[in-house]
Amino acid sequence: MSDLPLDVDEEVLAEVEDEGIVYTAGVSSAVLDGDEAVGHVLLLDCDDVDQITVYNAAASMDGITAVFESSTGSFHIWNLTVHPWEDAILTGLSWRVSDAEHVKQSYRRGRYVLRTTAKVREDAETGSVVHYKEAPRLLDVFVDLDRDGEDEPVGPQSLPHLRRLASIADEQDADVEIPSTEDVVTVGAENGLGVDRYMTITDDAKAALRGDA
Repeated sequence: MSDLPLDVDEEVLAEVEDEGIVYTAGVSSAVLDGDEAVGHVLLLDCDDVDQITVYNAAASMDGITAVFESSTGSFHIWNLTVHPWEDAILTGLSWRVSDAEHVKQSYRRGRYVLRTTAKVREDAETGSVVHYKEAPRLLDVFVDLDRDGEDEPVGPQSLPHLRRLASIADEQDADVEIPSTEDVVTVGAENGLGVDRYMTITDDAKAALRGDA
């Protein structure tokens, strides 16, 4: 696991005890068709924002938009409309619910990434895997494929992200409606979803580094 990429600087990681390091995996915003990225979806991290505000933002977005609860009081937004990368970054910055630092890190990385699995760590004594945070929970899906009746059509939606969203809904038995791929203009290959596996640090470790602990 130590060879996994980081979502924190190596200098930061060096100051963290082993129990403060966790491992997870998530989807990439890149929409792949073969080896080529045909665009990116929006994957927004919404911390310190109330659920109603997140829902209002998601409901006002074009296309297919999913809201996840990533942990208590924190949310993720997937918007499956495909954008050029530069537009995806500018759009991410334009939403006040979005964590600007997450957008900046995504710009440096060249893609958005949001986790879809639990955060886990290794128990130092037993070597067993311990869950630190469960996988994000799908709460709702908002659909606006005609811009509420406007003449200008919504851009194409990501086929691989739509497929993954549907599979998460099935896995979690979520009470949501996912549009059929037959009813949506899509781009990207069915298997064109990038998955990132990486290391990060716990909330307590972040607080300690800030001097809050």
